Amino acid sequence: MDNVTLPAKRENDEDRIILVAIFVISSIIAFLQILFLRGAALPGHDEGVYVEAGRMMWEGLMPYRDFSYMHGPVFPLILGTGFQLTHSMFLLRFIFVLLTCFSAIPLYQVIQRITKDRLAAMFSVIFFLTYYEVMRYGTRFIAERPFLTVLIIIYLYFGIVRPKGWFAYACQLSSAILVFFSHYQSAILLLLFSIAIISTERAPRAIYRYFSMGAIVSIIFIAFITLFPNSFQSTILDHFQKIQVLPLTRTQRLIPLISGYDAVFYFLSVSSLILTVATQRKWRIWALAMLTIIFSTLLPREYYVHYHTFAALAYTMGCAFFILLLREAKKIWMMFPAVEILAFSVLTMRLTIVLPPLVNDWLWLRLDPTYYQIVNVLKTLPEPILTFKEPIYAIDSNKKIVQYYWRATARSYPRPPEKELDMLAQQACTIFLPKPDQQYLPKSLLEKWANNHLEIKRFQNVRIFLSTDSRCLQKGVN
Repeated sequence: MDNVTLPAKRENDEDRIILVAIFVISSIIAFLQILFLRGAALPGHDEGVYVEAGRMMWEGLMPYRDFSYMHGPVFPLILGTGFQLTHSMFLLRFIFVLLTCFSAIPLYQVIQRITKDRLAAMFSVIFFLTYYEVMRYGTRFIAERPFLTVLIIIYLYFGIVRPKGWFAYACQLSSAILVFFSHYQSAILLLLFSIAIISTERAPRAIYRYFSMGAIVSIIFIAFITLFPNSFQSTILDHFQKIQVLPLTRTQRLIPLISGYDAVFYFLSVSSLILTVATQRKWRIWALAMLTIIFSTLLPREYYVHYHTFAALAYTMGCAFFILLLREAKKIWMMFPAVEILAFSVLTMRLTIVLPPLVNDWLWLRLDPTYYQIVNVLKTLPEPILTFKEPIYAIDSNKKIVQYYWRATARSYPRPPEKELDMLAQQACTIFLPKPDQQYLPKSLLEKWANNHLEIKRFQNVRIFLSTDSRCLQKGVN
């Protein structure tokens, strides 16, 4: 009996050791990101868009009808709810760092269950935890795609590692709904991962499970586009019809795959996936699914470099397949170097390239004391505030913003007529204009506001105007 149970016990012990190691690595990375988080700032990041959209929902405004928003409503609603409860961007960022870093633990279990290879799972998870494009500030300053990655890990965990029971089904369905109604493109990920799981299990219950979840999500989606006017246009069609943000061809978008700090990650993953499709029948469906996810990042007409992070899990799986390919090569050529040595060498090269800039970013690069000085001043000024491209200042100071349709997404819209802008200024007690807003507005309007308002001249590259209207003076300046 002991001879039968001993190998299983040894395997369980090895798994526990690896999970503890991943916990320690995740803890170190989370600690480094949080250490100076309270003093870090990135005003131009998208987190201001998400939180402001969530705040508007809490004001009773409907997305797509009352204000512009380009994705599903779930992510901003979660952030808006979190902000309503905490009134602190720091706490939201803190929680987001922990979620992203410690998602590596269930991710290891998912990849280990798929590949049946601990080294492959550990190797790929370390690449995931040092994904420069995500970890430099996509975790500390709340971004949508890392959040979706966490949800998809939950989806995979309850579909592969712990799939039994109604609780697992409910968790998987809930994560699918949250993912789908956060970003339209996530439907591709959910579909492809589900197909890969079904192809692996090859059981009627798996087909029923994912077909039923797809049917439920589809019914909710039909209800969503019916109840939210203009939602289908804003969340799906506009991404294929609007002018792309940067004048890059789809071929030029592949440049980050061969340059920058993540070049090794991208090259290793994509090449391994292609070789797996060509040579490994057992893993072909998974590799094809991952390649499809990667190339789906080229679909939208608009583009930013961080759009590649939408395929973070696909790149991570590609690294796992790299180890599996090495094992296959070792079987064919006995003189082939030990897989563990090659894996360690590649990891050493990867960490040597990516860790110095990551640590520099986490500890020093984003420190911005001026940002918090401005926020502290805004806290003393009367609301509502009129601001445009960087709403995060008003959010961090917990101040209301003058309502207008593109309030959360001004950076993505052409400038409205001067008369309309001036009407908004008449509703504001404080006009807050960082440098991007000053470049956004016509000079004649800036001069008019300067003549008709009191100006606080305290910060370089920032202009703050105070209304002399009696209703604002009654609120006073603290």
